[in-house]
Amino acid sequence: LHFKAFDANVIDYASAYVRHIAAVLGVRTGNVVPLPKKTKLFTVLRSPHVHKKSREQFHMMTYKRLICIYDSAPENLDVFYEELQARPPVGVLIKIKDRRKIEMPVAAP
Repeated sequence: LHFKAFDANVIDYASAYVRHIAAVLGVRTGNVVPLPKKTKLFTVLRSPHVHKKSREQFHMMTYKRLICIYDSAPENLDVFYEELQARPPVGVLIKIKDRRKIEMPVAAP
Protein backbone atom coordinates (compact mmCIF):
# COMPACT_ATOMS: atom_id res chain seq x y z
CA LEU A 1 0.00 0.00 0.00
CA HIS A 2 1.37 3.40 -0.99
CA PHE A 3 0.14 6.50 0.86
CA LYS A 4 0.49 10.13 -0.25
CA ALA A 5 -0.60 13.24 1.66
CA PHE A 6 0.28 16.90 2.13
CA ASP A 7 0.28 16.73 5.95
CA ALA A 8 2.56 14.50 8.02
CA ASN A 9 0.07 14.12 10.88
CA VAL A 10 -2.70 13.01 8.52
CA ILE A 11 -0.55 10.38 6.84
CA ASP A 12 0.63 9.02 10.22
CA TYR A 13 -2.98 8.75 11.40
CA ALA A 14 -4.03 7.03 8.14
CA SER A 15 -1.22 4.48 8.33
CA ALA A 16 -2.10 3.66 11.96
CA TYR A 17 -5.78 3.36 10.95
CA VAL A 18 -4.98 0.95 8.09
CA ARG A 19 -2.70 -1.16 10.30
CA HIS A 20 -5.47 -1.35 12.91
CA ILE A 21 -8.02 -2.52 10.32
CA ALA A 22 -5.52 -5.09 9.06
CA ALA A 23 -4.91 -6.40 12.59
CA VAL A 24 -8.64 -6.73 13.26
CA LEU A 25 -9.18 -8.64 10.00
CA GLY A 26 -6.15 -10.89 10.52
CA VAL A 27 -4.00 -9.52 7.69
CA ARG A 28 -0.24 -9.48 8.37
CA THR A 29 1.41 -6.14 7.70
CA GLY A 30 4.93 -4.85 8.00
CA ASN A 31 6.03 -1.64 9.66
CA VAL A 32 5.29 1.75 8.16
CA VAL A 33 8.19 2.74 5.91
CA PRO A 34 8.64 6.50 5.40
CA LEU A 35 9.58 7.26 1.79
CA PRO A 36 11.39 10.46 0.72
CA LYS A 37 9.22 13.55 0.70
CA LYS A 38 8.97 15.80 -2.34
CA THR A 39 9.09 19.57 -2.12
CA LYS A 40 7.81 21.91 -4.82
CA LEU A 41 8.85 25.54 -4.60
CA PHE A 42 6.74 28.27 -6.21
CA THR A 43 7.90 31.87 -6.66
CA VAL A 44 5.25 34.55 -7.21
CA LEU A 45 5.66 38.26 -7.89
CA ARG A 46 4.10 40.39 -5.14
CA SER A 47 3.32 43.28 -7.45
CA PRO A 48 2.15 42.83 -11.04
CA HIS A 49 3.70 46.04 -12.42
CA VAL A 50 6.98 47.30 -11.00
CA HIS A 51 9.11 45.93 -8.15
CA LYS A 52 10.30 42.78 -9.90
CA LYS A 53 12.70 42.05 -7.05
CA SER A 54 9.86 41.81 -4.54
CA ARG A 55 8.84 38.15 -4.67
CA GLU A 56 7.16 35.67 -2.40
CA GLN A 57 7.99 31.98 -2.19
CA PHE A 58 5.66 29.12 -1.30
CA HIS A 59 6.41 25.44 -0.93
CA MET A 60 4.25 22.35 -1.11
CA MET A 61 5.49 19.14 0.51
CA THR A 62 4.22 15.66 -0.38
CA TYR A 63 4.76 12.98 2.26
CA LYS A 64 4.79 9.29 1.34
CA ARG A 65 4.55 6.08 3.32
CA LEU A 66 4.63 2.38 2.42
CA ILE A 67 3.02 -0.58 4.16
CA CYS A 68 3.74 -4.10 2.93
CA ILE A 69 1.12 -6.79 3.32
CA TYR A 70 2.48 -10.29 3.73
CA ASP A 71 1.02 -13.67 2.90
CA SER A 72 -2.58 -13.76 4.06
CA ALA A 73 -5.63 -15.68 2.94
CA PRO A 74 -7.14 -14.26 -0.27
CA GLU A 75 -10.54 -13.99 1.43
CA ASN A 76 -9.06 -11.81 4.19
CA LEU A 77 -7.34 -9.58 1.61
CA ASP A 78 -10.59 -9.13 -0.32
CA VAL A 79 -12.44 -8.11 2.85
CA PHE A 80 -9.55 -5.79 3.77
CA TYR A 81 -9.59 -4.07 0.35
CA GLU A 82 -13.38 -3.70 0.47
CA GLU A 83 -13.13 -2.15 3.93
CA LEU A 84 -10.51 0.35 2.68
CA GLN A 85 -12.74 1.32 -0.24
CA ALA A 86 -15.82 1.63 1.99
CA ARG A 87 -14.12 3.74 4.70
CA PRO A 88 -10.99 5.39 3.29
CA PRO A 89 -8.98 7.75 5.50
CA VAL A 90 -9.63 11.41 4.72
CA GLY A 91 -6.93 13.48 3.02
CA VAL A 92 -4.78 10.56 1.89
CA LEU A 93 -4.32 8.94 -1.49
CA ILE A 94 -3.92 5.17 -1.21
CA LYS A 95 -2.58 3.08 -4.09
CA ILE A 96 -2.97 -0.67 -3.81
CA LYS A 97 -0.59 -2.92 -5.70
CA ASP A 98 -1.89 -6.46 -5.45
CA ARG A 99 0.77 -9.03 -6.26
CA ARG A 100 -0.92 -12.29 -5.40
CA LYS A 101 0.56 -15.49 -6.69
CA ILE A 102 -2.09 -17.07 -8.89
CA GLU A 103 -1.91 -20.82 -9.08
CA MET A 104 -2.09 -22.15 -12.62
CA PRO A 105 -4.00 -25.39 -13.25
CA VAL A 106 -1.79 -28.35 -14.01
CA ALA A 107 -2.14 -29.63 -17.58
CA ALA A 108 -2.92 -33.32 -18.04
CA PRO A 109 -0.13 -35.33 -19.76
